[in-house]
Amino acid sequence: MILSNPVTESLLMSATLANVVQVRSQLVIEVLAYLDDLATRMAELPGYYPQHVQIESIRQTVQVIEERQQYERWRAEEREWLRASGHDVEHLAYAPRRSRAESGEDQERRADRPAPPPPIPWDETAAERFKRAIILGDPGFGKTWLLKYEARRIALEQARRVREHNVNLEKDLVFPIFVRLSQLNQSNDPIEQALVNLVCRKSSIAGFRAFVERKLTTEHCVVLLDAWDEVPVEVPPDGQPLAFKPHYRQRLGERLEAFARQFSAPRLLLTSRIVGYDQEFSSPLPDHPRELELLAFDGPQIESFARAWFADATPFLSMLQQTHQVRGLARIPLMLALMCRAYQEKQLAFPTRRADLYDRCLRGLLREWKQEKERREISVAYVDRLLRMLADVGCVLFEHGLEQFSETVLADEIEQWLKGQDVPLEFRKSTPTLLIEKLKREGILIKVGDNSDAPPLLFLHRTFHEYLTARSLARQGWQTIAAQVDKKAWSPRWREVITLLAGQLEDPVPLLTMLHQKEPTETNPYGDDFFSHRLALAAQCLPEAHSTLLKHKSTEIADRVTTNVFNLWWGHQQNYTTEVVSHLTAALPALGQVNAQVPPGTPLLVHLSQLLTVRDWRIRQEAVKALGVLGIGAATAEVLTVLLTTLRTDEDAGVRGYAAEVLGALGSGAAAAEVLTALLTTLRTDENALVREVWVVRTRRRRCSRRS
Repeated sequence: MILSNPVTESLLMSATLANVVQVRSQLVIEVLAYLDDLATRMAELPGYYPQHVQIESIRQTVQVIEERQQYERWRAEEREWLRASGHDVEHLAYAPRRSRAESGEDQERRADRPAPPPPIPWDETAAERFKRAIILGDPGFGKTWLLKYEARRIALEQARRVREHNVNLEKDLVFPIFVRLSQLNQSNDPIEQALVNLVCRKSSIAGFRAFVERKLTTEHCVVLLDAWDEVPVEVPPDGQPLAFKPHYRQRLGERLEAFARQFSAPRLLLTSRIVGYDQEFSSPLPDHPRELELLAFDGPQIESFARAWFADATPFLSMLQQTHQVRGLARIPLMLALMCRAYQEKQLAFPTRRADLYDRCLRGLLREWKQEKERREISVAYVDRLLRMLADVGCVLFEHGLEQFSETVLADEIEQWLKGQDVPLEFRKSTPTLLIEKLKREGILIKVGDNSDAPPLLFLHRTFHEYLTARSLARQGWQTIAAQVDKKAWSPRWREVITLLAGQLEDPVPLLTMLHQKEPTETNPYGDDFFSHRLALAAQCLPEAHSTLLKHKSTEIADRVTTNVFNLWWGHQQNYTTEVVSHLTAALPALGQVNAQVPPGTPLLVHLSQLLTVRDWRIRQEAVKALGVLGIGAATAEVLTVLLTTLRTDEDAGVRGYAAEVLGALGSGAAAAEVLTALLTTLRTDENALVREVWVVRTRRRRCSRRS
């Protein structure tokens, strides 16, 4: 028998308590170190951001998707129509209408649908509303930004609570985990095991690993999974079933579903590009999680972003107001950041065409902004040649349908380019590997995922890849350009390339003439189609080409394109058949920007203003609608004056209602004191309730339906 000894028992208890306290203290230290490290990593921004801009200063908005099945049915019907027309729809790399915030397309289709729930500003309140959600958005819309904001917000709050001894680690502390899905895809381990391995890779304390494992079983854990679309899709051989191989999206989906079902307590948010998500038509999470879509920035968000960037944002916002050619790009957060950075170069005029803006941004990343940071001179000639290499290689990748590409594929293309006879000597001394590393450092090439031996790459934004492709194509002879455009004009994937090409040709008249012609050509034996899709593409080329046309006094082609597009659209508008030519409706804002002439030698905006004075109320109503479709380019002083007169004096309530709607839709373009005062006065005093109803219902629907 062992006799108890009070002194011995006391010493043992003291030693045990001291050991527990020590272990507990180590756990607190590990948790704090993890939270602090996560908060720091989540705050890191690209090098072109000024140091004073913080991730918390940029807020985003999401839209709850309630009609995905209806939308997908519409898309399936559109694809079927395109397929029946002989168009290639099986190899679309993205959905242009969903990803072009600057274009404002598809508004006519959405205007007749029930208005979705109002947009939700993303903050801690919104975050807590959605326990399981898929956050969808197009490139540059800030999907990763939103998850990083959420991870940093939680990490900072929980670290503060730990330091203030205001939290129980086991019961109360909320534990955030941020990981890119490409990281989880590096192993075939169960998701819970892979998450723990990633979180604990910097820790050697067994207790911390056990703590993370316990947290995954509780509601005090938030798992943030980024970039579902970056995981490659398994494509089995013809006739073979899916094998669900490791390192592919289908297998990762199985693992995610198993994790989500077994670990049902934690909050879970997953992001994906819209197209990468649509390709599967199903969620990687079980039980129909909520689907949210990131919205493009609206006017107040653009202003808030600019005020966070500039000490005095008024000059930048004023410039943006006056350059409607590139103003739509400001709705894309990534492009707005690059526009702010480009505007800081006071010695240079701000670009008024998209192609010029892309060129300025690329040169800034490669030279001007880098010189400012590193305080060393970089040759303009070297940057010119580097951009030429980027354009030629990017064009080859684009022609092969490669939006994402491996370093091996890119290195092979660069190697082929370096073997060219006219390659500068300094490039012959470089290796593809060195050039790729340089482009990654400058932020022009982005890795798809982290912590991988060979992650795929893509360009900073899809539009930069399209611009570089157009830049390379513009250097080729006209016969080559004509053959390419004739073949690719039907492809939605090539539409932006051709549009940007128009702005880089020394003489865009042949291109516009070819697109404008309805007659067949040698390479396109069918000519334009019945609905004039190529004519609409010619109209979309005009804003990029117009300054060159003015320079060479070759504006006749702009007048012809404007006249034909507008007359065709107007005829369908009169017959209530604009639904079948929605591509022409999408092209009208380009006509508003250029304001070319229609017969008999009258600028388009003047022509529509004159139609507001005719006796037939139906023509006046359609003219008002047309001004609304033309968009911000129609917000000239003369047009606003005519619209105000119509709003105050037109004898028809429907015409007055549409005038009110158009003035509201023009947004900041009509935000003059005189316009706002007249608008509010009329809405308060107009005796006809239809005017007020049209304003309230249509404006609300227009605002709520802007998802792209």
